[in-house]
Parts: sequence; structure tokens; C-alpha cells
Amino acid sequence: MVLYNEGNSLFLRQTIAEDVHILFQAYQDESFMRLYRSNNTPLTETQLTELLAERAEYSPQEIGYIEFMIEHKQHGPLGIAALSNYSSVHKRAEFQIGLFEKKHRSLGHG
Repeated sequence: MVLYNEGNSLFLRQTIAEDVHILFQAYQDESFMRLYRSNNTPLTETQLTELLAERAEYSPQEIGYIEFMIEHKQHGPLGIAALSNYSSVHKRAEFQIGLFEKKHRSLGHG
């Protein structure tokens, strides 16, 4: 089951294996990664595909992580948002958001 939420102009949906090309391109962009998550080890496209497939096998609560594709109804994929390091004891998680292209930043999409 893919989780999603839809607003007037933005649509959030859980990332899936078919998103690998978009995500791989974003993860190769140093300026994006510096803003989004600078401490991740770079993955190959194959490794990223396997990671997305593995995430689909478990619930976000089980792995403590969920990632969403941010799509604008007119402009298409704009970025990603994630909840990570989920703690069931404390009921909190780290929130990350990253917009792929500089032209979409500072416009309120985040």
C-alpha cells in the first residue's frame, strides 16, 4: 500500500521503485544533497532500486523511515520529504524536505 496525500496544487506519495531515476539524479546533485542530507553514502542506481524495493516490504513503523515524492500538479516532481529516525517510545521523528531545483525553492512548496 502506497501512502499519499493530495492538496490543491501538491500531491505527496510514498516513493516507489519506479521513482529510481528521479531520485538517483537528485542524489547525484551535490547542491541538493548538501541541503537535504549531506551524510548519506552515495548509492548506485541498482542499490537505490533495491533499497526502494526493500522499503516497500515493511511498514514505516518497522523501519522507522518513510519518504514521499512531492509532485506539483502542473510542474511534476519537485522534491522529496521524509520522516526518519522514528522513535515509537517518544512518538517523534526527524523531518527532512528537499526540493530538486533551485527555481522551486523559496516559493512556499516546502
